[in-house]
Amino acid sequence: RAALSTQGHLATASSSRKVTFPALPKATPRPTHSFAFTDDSRHVVRITRTKGEADYAGAVLTSSGKATGRVTLPRTSQHRVADSAVYSLSGSRSGLTLCRQPLPSGKASCRLVVKGDRRGVNGTLYQVGAWSLIKDPKSAAPLMVRNGQITTISVPTGTTSWRKDGPGDPTSPLIRVVDAAGLPRHLRVAADGSTADFLTVPRLFVDPFSLEMTQSELLGSDFIGGELGPAWVRSLTAAGPGARRPVAGGEDVVGASGSRWAIRG
Repeated sequence: RAALSTQGHLATASSSRKVTFPALPKATPRPTHSFAFTDDSRHVVRITRTKGEADYAGAVLTSSGKATGRVTLPRTSQHRVADSAVYSLSGSRSGLTLCRQPLPSGKASCRLVVKGDRRGVNGTLYQVGAWSLIKDPKSAAPLMVRNGQITTISVPTGTTSWRKDGPGDPTSPLIRVVDAAGLPRHLRVAADGSTADFLTVPRLFVDPFSLEMTQSELLGSDFIGGELGPAWVRSLTAAGPGARRPVAGGEDVVGASGSRWAIRG
């Protein structure tokens, strides 16, 4: 229900005005900014990352354009605005800590969600309404935090990677998982961490536009949806072709011999 331009103009259905976010502490070291709206569009929030000991969030009331407060955040790359709060995931000697900072100036609540040294490792935080989905680099299992409760999400056997799917459903998170063959599944996550398919995507089989082979590699390109490329290469071993790797800037494989490729880009 609102939009913020790069020039700092806040637009709603009835107004357009220049906004000024709450001032930062003096001598804030090397600040960088990102912006987001709360789920109800009541506040537009500026997240400021710094090279100092803390980051900051400044809120502006969408209806009036007036600044309503500034809060101090943990220093981390993982800040997410959702619900009516800022969520932050940070790593330390103790583990991964998740903090919720209500807007515009509520008291922060923090909880250790993963134990073990995570210094220099912030993990990845996905926020869907009040649901926090956490990817710990040292664990294959996704974690979900809601109302202070930590739950392990059950993903299908053979899952090699996962991420939040789409813009998110604030009543129930959606995730996309991929197996070793590169096939995706789209799952809805329940409150107990169980998952169920919510979208079945038909497999699209395509014929290669070009195909070449050497003693150790298979190269090709596809023509999908009226577009050619990108070119790709797969290693050849006794176990079969490896995973596709895109060839930067390549569209079409013209020829290959030995260790030489001819690729049109």
